[in-house]
Amino acid sequence: MREKAASEAVENAVREAEEKWRAEMEELSRAARADARALSSSRNRAGELAAELREAKALRDEWQKRAEAAMETSEATSDALERMRKAIIESENMGLSERSVKDAERIQKLVKQLATTQEQLAIAQREVHKRDSARDRLVFDAQKAQERVKEISSRLAEVQAEREHAKETVSVERAEKERLNGEVVYLRGELDRIRSENENEMSDFTDWRTQTEKTYNRELNQARKDAARHAMTVRKLQQKLAQGKDASDARKIAQLERECATVRETVRELVTERDALARRVQDLTSFRSDARHQKGSANARRAVVAHDDDEVDDNIDPGAFGVDDDLDISGEDDEDDDIFNEATENLFKETVDDFFEDDDAEDARLEAAHAHAHALAKRLQSIESRAVAFLGARDDFFEDDDL
Repeated sequence: MREKAASEAVENAVREAEEKWRAEMEELSRAARADARALSSSRNRAGELAAELREAKALRDEWQKRAEAAMETSEATSDALERMRKAIIESENMGLSERSVKDAERIQKLVKQLATTQEQLAIAQREVHKRDSARDRLVFDAQKAQERVKEISSRLAEVQAEREHAKETVSVERAEKERLNGEVVYLRGELDRIRSENENEMSDFTDWRTQTEKTYNRELNQARKDAARHAMTVRKLQQKLAQGKDASDARKIAQLERECATVRETVRELVTERDALARRVQDLTSFRSDARHQKGSANARRAVVAHDDDEVDDNIDPGAFGVDDDLDISGEDDEDDDIFNEATENLFKETVDDFFEDDDAEDARLEAAHAHAHALAKRLQSIESRAVAFLGARDDFFEDDDL
């Protein structure tokens, strides 16, 4: 469940990063298109201003030519008037004549024409000044348009560079995403494999436990029957001894004493082995306490077995495995009964301890599998942290680009 949540978090982070990158790319595209439109409009305006500038220059040249022609005409008229003035003065000195009157009229006409020409010249000069100012304005507007075109061109180049850089970044992120997806798929496969192996092992262990419990229950029932049978035999022998049987009974008693001595030796060996096993159990106590939360079923089995042991102790007479107090076979009959009972109990406990030692070995193997799964989970967490760090670095990079 945790691995699924981690993989979903990685996929959501990558999806959000892709959506953010698409939005940024669309914003850059819109800005680039707007800059391109502005650049085209500026270029069109620059072309129009250049055409107007050429027209203004042509008009200025035309009016300049007109002004030069008017000035030449004015100069020629001034020369003619000067000549006429001189002629008038001479005619006044020499007397008026009809020709001089005609000349005077012609001079007046020329004077009026000269005044008209001077007025036209002044108008032409004012018009030339206006055209010059308009041309200057057009030149200034054209320079501003050229500067705007250069600025938009530089901005467009920067946007294109940012777009290429964003494409490279996205390709790198896509490769990293594919690699992370591959690792997630691998980890999921490993977890599924470990889970299936764990389930198979648990099933095998359950089958083995059931079969072992059946076997031990059969052995325990057989041991109880043998103990009851031996107890009955001892009671019969005690009864025969109490009735004073012959030497054959004495030989049987001697044989029983030898068997009792053998049993004592066996009990001593079993006690020594039990102490060794107890020391091993104490050494494994710390390990079993760490894995106690995984062995609820084993603890339940231990409680059931202990309960059966108590029932056995309640059902069997404590003296069933020894000799009655009425028959004085030797001075240590009570001690023999206690040793025999302790040996029986130790044998049963050792059988149970062997069963749970196998259970502990199985639990150790299961804990190794869980440790491997935990290591895989840590690796997935490391990959997730690397992905989050990578996405954070990518966001910082885009924030720096926006700034």
